[in-house]
Amino acid sequence: MKEEREMALQEGQKEFFEERLGQRICCERKSANAPLFMTTAHYHDFYEIYYLVYGERKYFIDDSVFLLKKGDFVLIPRDTLHRTTFTSQTKHERILVYFPGRIMDPSLLGEVFSGYKLSVPIYKTAFVEELFRKMEAEQDNTDGYSAKLMFHYLFELLVFLSRLRKNVGYVNEDKMHDAHILAAVKYINTHFDQNLTLPKMAAMFSLSDAYFSRKFKDTTGFGFSEYLNYTRILAAAKLLTSTDLSVMEVSHICGFNDSNYFTVVFKKINGTTPLVYRRTNRPLLKKNKK
Repeated sequence: MKEEREMALQEGQKEFFEERLGQRICCERKSANAPLFMTTAHYHDFYEIYYLVYGERKYFIDDSVFLLKKGDFVLIPRDTLHRTTFTSQTKHERILVYFPGRIMDPSLLGEVFSGYKLSVPIYKTAFVEELFRKMEAEQDNTDGYSAKLMFHYLFELLVFLSRLRKNVGYVNEDKMHDAHILAAVKYINTHFDQNLTLPKMAAMFSLSDAYFSRKFKDTTGFGFSEYLNYTRILAAAKLLTSTDLSVMEVSHICGFNDSNYFTVVFKKINGTTPLVYRRTNRPLLKKNKK
């Protein structure tokens, strides 16, 4: 029952954003009083801004883990693997904003998304949350001005975040988590094309298989094989849309010895086969490059 509820929440969020993405900028607020986390890993070809209104969450992104509290932002670039899980404090409220990069100045995006976490000074939280309230209000309007106002509020938020980042700099990952596991994640991210197994990785860090497996899951929210597959498939998706390599060549480059198994895993994660994914996304790539 619990798993079905979590899957329903995940599917509901997916349908919400698939419906709203036609508006270019999407904003969603959600609160929960019970444990709530992404039942599957998550990456997408648009930018995401995550803001925690209150509560406490643990956020894994790329090769870093952050402990989030009231007033914290997580800034997620496109095509970046991420996952959120709960801590002992389950009651929380968060706001998400999604938008395609093509609508915004690349230099501004580069400044804002140069690091993953930013904490808003307490005297600025009212300003930030008022911007979100304005975005939510305009999102439901149907007149010809709403899209322009949504862009204006998003631009204002990004400028605020850019200036905040220049003042506070980059925030390191939460040091409460096991340094061995984060080192293992970084190793996977750069060596996913090799024959990596849980026993090999555990031995690399002088840990038992069971301990490594448990700590990997606790720290990242992913099982070892799950994370390895997502990392490989994310790399494969980029190759499929940016090169003319065959599906078999892409599968081997990304660490899969069996192209049929690669297709099965790719479809499970992306909901479509590699060939269909290439046909669907390459025109978008060419359009974005113009």
